Amino acid sequence: MIFLNNQQPTNDKRQTKKRTNNKRQTNKRQTNKRQTTNEQTTNNKRTNNKQQTMKKRLELCCYNWNSVETAIQTGVYGIELCSNPHEGGVGPSPGFISKTRENTGIFLNVMIRPRGGNFCYSIKELEIMKKDIQYAIDLGADGLVTGILDENEKIDFKNTEMLKKVSGNTVFTFHKAIDVINIKDVDIENLINIGVDRILTSGGQKTALAGSKIISEWIEKYGGKINIVPGGGVRAENIKEIAEKTGAIEFHTSAAVCSSSKDKLEDNLYKHSYITANLDEVNAIMKNLKY
Repeated sequence: MIFLNNQQPTNDKRQTKKRTNNKRQTNKRQTNKRQTTNEQTTNNKRTNNKQQTMKKRLELCCYNWNSVETAIQTGVYGIELCSNPHEGGVGPSPGFISKTRENTGIFLNVMIRPRGGNFCYSIKELEIMKKDIQYAIDLGADGLVTGILDENEKIDFKNTEMLKKVSGNTVFTFHKAIDVINIKDVDIENLINIGVDRILTSGGQKTALAGSKIISEWIEKYGGKINIVPGGGVRAENIKEIAEKTGAIEFHTSAAVCSSSKDKLEDNLYKHSYITANLDEVNAIMKNLKY
């Protein structure tokens, strides 16, 4: 095809203009992509920096009145009130909750667990848990700690959400039941979506130190949406390492010892003593956290 002299330059200009516009659009997309990436990176850094600068907090698991007195004397941030350490902790009595609330203004989390053993509960047990939540709140609990799994050893989101609704605005923690299953990111996202405030975890491992890598990853991803609290084997000798490796701001310990030297903590039968929090150990943990 032969172009007239007055047509050729016009088409060339159009093609040149089109290429210029395409180039501008490509550069704009690349700039927007870089801005989005930079914003995401900045937001992650802000979250991490905020967690690093926030004051560290310690929650003490209290199985008995002696442990509550230790919590009061040491000035820990929070108490997790429960009973029966031999079964990993079950719900405390109304009298224990009431007496604790009367004697301290420390943030009070109350365990909601009707029995030891697994975390799969019957309809009647769930009804008991609903009543326990109502009693705990009426007696002055600031928070509730529970965990429900289904028969397939997965989080029972339906009943967890039901208990969350019963608890209203009371701080709601999903406890270490999460460590006995193969936890996935979607599980944490679902807990966030139903309004869970805290997760108490050892990162799926026996101790928080052993699971520190997983805990760190969860805090990195979800730290701005839910409080991930390392717990399990937290002691004065390892609290600094756990804090550094996880980036957590709150920690959970029982600081457990036998009340008499005649028994050992690892024994299943305590003839002369009971499990209680050790005052010196709690003070040492707090010191190492730089309270």
